[in-house]
Amino acid sequence: MCPGSSSRTSGGGTIAVLSTPISQRQAPPANVFEGEIYFHPSSTLSRGTTASFKSRTPHAALTAVPYYVVIHQKGDLSMPVGQAGLLHRFRIPPQQAVPAESLYRWDLDQVLNLSVGGDGIVGRRISIFEDVGLQRQVAEGIIGWN
Repeated sequence: MCPGSSSRTSGGGTIAVLSTPISQRQAPPANVFEGEIYFHPSSTLSRGTTASFKSRTPHAALTAVPYYVVIHQKGDLSMPVGQAGLLHRFRIPPQQAVPAESLYRWDLDQVLNLSVGGDGIVGRRISIFEDVGLQRQVAEGIIGWN
């Protein structure tokens, strides 16, 4: 999508389209994390990153279990998630419900480099897990420019 034209307006920052992990796509139930996660410079902190999540699942409840975001060192979705390495990890704060197509925003305790190369997150694999031990992956995607 680099050269050419698009009717979509740039939102700035980064985006990852999340879907059910490839290994779990037989006949999955509705996944809370089918949607998009965005990262952009914080507008409320002098130095920081804000994350936003927009679900495609109606009334996605995020409070049933703690969810964790992992940004991996590698961007290859074909390799087992355990071999992709760990660059960043943070918890998604609980929320009552996130109606489909609405944004749920939270500030991160860490600053993410929203670029390519080095410790930048563009091109890297991202996973959502529903346990602190990172054993139950519920969504994945690749981070790109927004």
